Amino acid sequence: MFEILFSGCRSGLFPLEYARAHHGDRVTVHAYDAYQARKIREDVGAKSNVSVLCAAGLPDGARYDQARYFATSKLVSAELELDTLQDIHIHLKEGAQLFTEGVAPETLGKLFGKVEVSRPSRRAPVRCVCTKKGELKRVRTFFAAFEASVPGGPRLQFASLPGCFCHRRADEGGLALAEVAAREIGEMEAAELAAPCPLLDIGCGCGLVGLLVADALRRRGAEPAPLTLVDSHSRAIAAARQNSAALGFEADCVLSDVGLDAGHAGRGRFRIALANPPYYGAGRIADLFADIAADSLAPGGVCYMVAKTPSIIQEACARRFSEVTAIRRRGYTVLRATGSR
Repeated sequence: MFEILFSGCRSGLFPLEYARAHHGDRVTVHAYDAYQARKIREDVGAKSNVSVLCAAGLPDGARYDQARYFATSKLVSAELELDTLQDIHIHLKEGAQLFTEGVAPETLGKLFGKVEVSRPSRRAPVRCVCTKKGELKRVRTFFAAFEASVPGGPRLQFASLPGCFCHRRADEGGLALAEVAAREIGEMEAAELAAPCPLLDIGCGCGLVGLLVADALRRRGAEPAPLTLVDSHSRAIAAARQNSAALGFEADCVLSDVGLDAGHAGRGRFRIALANPPYYGAGRIADLFADIAADSLAPGGVCYMVAKTPSIIQEACARRFSEVTAIRRRGYTVLRATGSR
C-alpha cells in the first residue's frame, strides 16, 4: 500500500479520482482551513481509502511515497507556500516524488534541487516534478514574534506563523477592537467585575484581541472566567493555543468554521464577544460572526465588531442586535452591539 498526499486542493475531486483509480493506495488530503476541509470531505464522501487531515502541519510520523501540491488559492502567501513545501519535503520518503501545479520552479529548486518543468499550454499553470534526494541541510522556522498592548497595559508578546491573519505583526483593526473593549472594561464598576466575565474571540487569529482583552480583565481583578478562541484556520488555532499558555491563560481554542457547537459549555453564557471579520466574502462572514456572537452571548452581553468600512458590519449587527453604537478608533469603526435578537 502506497501513502499518497494531496495538498493545496480546493475540492476533493482530484484526490477522489486518484483513490478510485488506485484502490490499494491510502490517500491523505491535507487542508489548513476547517471550511475547506469540510468541503473536501463532502466531495470525498465515504471513500474508504481517503482521509482528510485539517491540521497546522503534517503528523510527525507520517511518511509519503508521493505528494501532489496545487497552488490554487490567491490567499496563500509565498511564505506559507514555502513552509508547506518544506513540510512536504520533510515527510516524503527518500526517492519519493512531488508533483506540483502553479508553483514557481525557483521555489522548488531551493528545496529539491533539480526540477522537471512542463507547461501544456500558454494559459495552463506550470507543472513541476521533483524527487527527494537526502534530507534538508537547513530546516527553516517560520514562527515570528511581535509585541502588542492596549493603553495602560503591559506589552505582551505574541507568536504567529504563516497562515495566521497578519503574520509577524499586530493588525491595526484588531488593536482598535482590543483598545475599545479594554477601555470599557476599565470603566466597569467593581460590582460588574465581581462576577466571572466569560470572553469569546471569533476569528481569533493568533489570539491577539482576545488575549489583550482577557489581560485587561485580569488587571482589573475580574474573577477568572472561561476564555474561548475560535478560528477556522488550524495554524491560527496552533498559535492561539501557544500564546494563551505563554501568557498564563487556560483558553479553549476551537477549530471551527461555523462557531461553537450547540452543546458547547459556554454557548449562551459569554458576557463579551469580540469579532474582527475578514473583508472578503461580500459580507457573508460578517453575518456569520454576528450570528455566532448573538447565539453565544448571555442576556446583557456585549458584542464588539470592527471593520475599516462600517457598512460591512453595520447591517450584520443591526440584523442580530437591537442597539448598535459606532466608535471610531485608529481609522476603524468598532460597533458596540447589545440586545441580541
